[in-house]
Amino acid sequence: MRGSSVLVVAMSGVFAGAASGQLAPPPPKQSPREDLKYVEPSVRPPVQQSPAGRPQPGGDHEGHDHQAPAPQPAGGDHAGHAHQSPSRAPRAAAMPDLPFVPLVRQDADGRAIPIVGLIAIAALKHNPLVGAETIEAVRPIVVEWVDRLDLMVIDNIDMVLEVEAGFFETLDFAVQEGVMAAGVYRNALMPKPSLLDQYLFSKGVLTTAQRSFNAKLLGGYVRAKTIAISADVEAAWVKRITAENGGVPRDMTPDETAEMRKEFAGKGFAFTFWYLCADSVWSMKRQLAFASGHMDEILMELDLDDAQRDRFRRTQAALGLAADTDERTRLMVDLIAPWEFDNQEVLLLTALDIRGPLETLPELDDAANKPDGLPPREDLREWKPGDPIAARDNAGSDQAADGGG
Repeated sequence: MRGSSVLVVAMSGVFAGAASGQLAPPPPKQSPREDLKYVEPSVRPPVQQSPAGRPQPGGDHEGHDHQAPAPQPAGGDHAGHAHQSPSRAPRAAAMPDLPFVPLVRQDADGRAIPIVGLIAIAALKHNPLVGAETIEAVRPIVVEWVDRLDLMVIDNIDMVLEVEAGFFETLDFAVQEGVMAAGVYRNALMPKPSLLDQYLFSKGVLTTAQRSFNAKLLGGYVRAKTIAISADVEAAWVKRITAENGGVPRDMTPDETAEMRKEFAGKGFAFTFWYLCADSVWSMKRQLAFASGHMDEILMELDLDDAQRDRFRRTQAALGLAADTDERTRLMVDLIAPWEFDNQEVLLLTALDIRGPLETLPELDDAANKPDGLPPREDLREWKPGDPIAARDNAGSDQAADGGG
């Protein structure tokens, strides 16, 4: 139907701001959990035990207040960087016209396949300016960032579970209440102090050119997802209108076009907010996957009633038959979603105590292995126009102009 393509172009610019960090969050809420402020792994104490042996949540959490300041307009100074904010993609970075493999992969129906793992790490893997040297440089900083993220997720596990269940898709972004509700969850669940690629840049382990190419890849992923959302909305409207017209296609009325655009905008904003919280969902699933291998130890620390304890044992049996990590994670999410917050938190805190400090991530071990179609190379940490590497690489490739840039 006519009219949707213009909206896709306009909205994709808004949604792509999520990839470059230009949808800056308002100040984060003050956590009610003072004991879960980030502590360096080397000095973090183990989970405190009560006389009964149960880990203590660490304070009165009955209210579990998730109120946050109203969303503020983006564009303010970030983390004290008055001249160069790491929350923004560098604007004047020169980038070589190198071949690259886009982040976006498509299934048999042409739909974008979701990225598994940290999106910023996937971008590093696909970034032709990043080699093994940079991966080793970012490793300890990524581990520290993930360690902090895990604690933040534990402190807000009930909200992460709601996002995983589709919370943003239930909101009406045409009204202020919907935008405000989304902002509260974004404030709580967007990684602090920033998204990972922004954080790596602020720490100096990604150069301006490397960060700019990462932003190119991430922007392409967001754009592709936006186009897919538009196609799904338009296809649903065409199907419905055709059915209502006796199976005969017809053009949409102005009112129908307006409603379709409103629906697309709502779904697009829901995706944008989800994107900003996706790392927290990843952290939750990773922690639950680990917990699924330590169910006997965790059960001893939980305060479950008889029905919950029976469900726990049935889930434990199902975990032993699960085909893969995704199925194990789904079983764990289904198990803890109905619980009170305190038991959700205790499960993750106990698993964290069993696991101990992070040392590395599988995603990092794989990131230096370039995807098929992108030759391995040494790091190209900076690039200047006229560098012969650009002419050499472009001689046999036509990928640089498309696929997510």
